[in-house]
Amino acid sequence: MRSPGSPEFSASVEKAEKFKFRERGELSKTEKGLSNLLGSEIDADRINPGEFIGRSFADKNIVQDDQRRVQEMQQKIEADYKHLLSADPEKAYAQDRGELSERVMIQAAKRGGLFGKKAKIAAASFYDDYFNGVDCIAEFDDMHQVAIGIDTTLGKDMIVQKLKRIRDSIQKGKLAEVKYYKSGDTLGTLENVPLTIVGISPKANAELAELVYDLEAREDVSGGENSVKTEKNLLEHDSQYTGLFEIALELQVFASFAQKQGAAGLAEKIKNTLSRVHEKIKEKTKGDKKLRDEKLAMAKKDELFQIIAQTLSTHFTNWKEPEIVAAKIPKNPQPRRAPPIKPSWKR
Repeated sequence: MRSPGSPEFSASVEKAEKFKFRERGELSKTEKGLSNLLGSEIDADRINPGEFIGRSFADKNIVQDDQRRVQEMQQKIEADYKHLLSADPEKAYAQDRGELSERVMIQAAKRGGLFGKKAKIAAASFYDDYFNGVDCIAEFDDMHQVAIGIDTTLGKDMIVQKLKRIRDSIQKGKLAEVKYYKSGDTLGTLENVPLTIVGISPKANAELAELVYDLEAREDVSGGENSVKTEKNLLEHDSQYTGLFEIALELQVFASFAQKQGAAGLAEKIKNTLSRVHEKIKEKTKGDKKLRDEKLAMAKKDELFQIIAQTLSTHFTNWKEPEIVAAKIPKNPQPRRAPPIKPSWKR
């Protein structure tokens, strides 16, 4: 993700042009304005490693070294982008659209209650974004976390690479790490946290962009009833269900794969996260099995869902399509304890 430019957005910007995630060419003025605004808002809430000095990390050199690596990466990304803009503008424009898509999805997940109204979604530090493949972290209302990587392109190669890295990690007996994590006043590192890939089709993403745009514009100008209505539309948008079903599908496959690899501990941890996702699916569909099945059928038509499912089928051995939402939540589940956020100087 490139660092955002200045936020040039206001409700006075005409939304005459549709958000066009499939079209060629440069982003419209409206799209640029929305992307810059969302980038600024997301970065304002992004986890800041500077807060960890002297608290989670006793040695400030650890944080400063990571900040240096981030700065170097950002300089490289910016230089590569400028070169691409000159050598192959269409690829540069595609990157811009992918960045807008990612920002729209993060904001939609936060404002649309992807994991329920009490769940928190935080944008990962730039360090964890660049070096650990984590775009954001969702914390359920019981302090249980799941890391999320967002992929909004139709480039199958990138999804294959990400899922193969997850597979390779499980084979090595570990899950993802979030080096910089903040929950309330607690700072530290999350170890062995399930990482999932979420993405929706360009068409669905364009619809989300329209809703997010309307929400930002209406809050800027009028607020009140119109904002509430737009937020409700965002909450009920099909992409909210697609994202949950993608996460559930991946976790189901990861747990089965970990079990077959003899990593019973990892399998149990993944299953615990999966049970919470099942609960959120049940919550979102109000316990209505017919509605749940309709939303699942809809999700399976999404192009990104299909790519994820095909990749899982190809690259995870002995895999067959599971019943994504059929697993029953135990009547007497184990007491829930927040996974430890490990002080990093003890590592």
